[in-house]
Amino acid sequence: MPLLVKFSRIYPAISFELLHHDIDVLPVVDADLSISREIPQFDSHTMVMVPFYAYHNSVFASPAYLDTHPNITSP
Repeated sequence: MPLLVKFSRIYPAISFELLHHDIDVLPVVDADLSISREIPQFDSHTMVMVPFYAYHNSVFASPAYLDTHPNITSP
C-alpha cells in the first residue's frame, strides 16, 4: 500500500478504490473464501476436499493515509 500513497501524490487526478463483494454462488462449507475452476466431465464422487490455506479478512491503513483522510465513522 505505500506505493499507492506515493502514486497518488505523484498523480492526484487518478483515483483508485478497493472493492470487496460477497459471492453466494459458490458452494462453500465453513469457509470465507472459495477458489474454483471449471473442469469438463467432473465427477465429484472421485474427489476429496482438503483445506490448503487459512484466510482471515483484515483491513489496514498506513499512518500517512489516516493523517490525510477523514475519520472512519462506520464499518
